[in-house]
Amino acid sequence: MAKKIILIVVVLAVAFLSLSELRAGKKAAEGIPAASSPAAVTVAAPSDDKADSEAVPAQPADTEIAEMPEDQQKALIMDHYDLWSEAWDHGVDWFYTLTDLDHNGRMEVICASLQGSGLFTYANVWEVREDFSGISKCSDTLREGDAYPDIITEAVNCYYSESSGLYYYLFDDIVRSGMAEHYTGKVVLCLDKGTVELHTICSQYEQYEDPESDPLVTYSDADGKNITKEAYEQAVANWAVGMTMSDFEMEWVQVSSGT
Repeated sequence: MAKKIILIVVVLAVAFLSLSELRAGKKAAEGIPAASSPAAVTVAAPSDDKADSEAVPAQPADTEIAEMPEDQQKALIMDHYDLWSEAWDHGVDWFYTLTDLDHNGRMEVICASLQGSGLFTYANVWEVREDFSGISKCSDTLREGDAYPDIITEAVNCYYSESSGLYYYLFDDIVRSGMAEHYTGKVVLCLDKGTVELHTICSQYEQYEDPESDPLVTYSDADGKNITKEAYEQAVANWAVGMTMSDFEMEWVQVSSGT
């Protein structure tokens, strides 16, 4: 078992380093400094003429940026693998990625898995401490028994709010209950002061009474109240008005239960 864990740690360490170099190389090839953010746009209020959004540079969060080289933070995270690595013999495949969701200069390692026929995502987030003495597990706002949205994805839209100084990440949350019931939610994730906050903007529920017929579809807002299809389709745009949107890449390393 010890040799198995050591092997996994080495694989993860090499993969994390390779992902960082790959990201930096990709940006360099595109003429973008490795530390810069992708081009961003400000989300405009919906209008009938559908005018193009004005392109602006991404805004930094109003937070003190920590000072520790990225490679040293990665080494610190790997030194504490016993805290964030999930048990390897649970028969579940786990995915890992390194991020800086709150843009405070301190990295996080996200550990996530997709489980069950309902496609439920479970995750833990660990962040480097302010004094760089180790890592701490982030709390979250999920109720007991709830799951994360579908965060195991290669890219996600990131929204920066100048008024709050926070970064929000928009994910889908797709859940299946057999063949008869399908749920899709638009969920925003935000890391703020060590807490992962999750907020559903809108959702769609499909119920199939007969496999040969069209489903009964209902739409809900953030409070669970019924809304029209048009309101559902416009909900994200309405929520994001005035925010700066950019692309955020998430590169995952998969560790299979049989590794």
